Amino acid sequence: MLATIAFLALLAVAFWRESLKLLLAGVLALIVLGMIQVASFTGALDLPTDIPVSEKAQVATEPEGSWAP
Repeated sequence: MLATIAFLALLAVAFWRESLKLLLAGVLALIVLGMIQVASFTGALDLPTDIPVSEKAQVATEPEGSWAP
């Protein structure tokens, strides 16, 4: 959705300034950003996946059968 808004804004600016070069540069930038997002999502960039979760982020669970009203 953000990419769509950015693309529409680039279209508006490009036609307002009557510059096709600005439009092409913006489209190229959006394509590159999209390719980076897809590559990071698919793991092609070898981003670190073993980020440790802190102790505070763990959800505490109660033992079974210990229900308190």
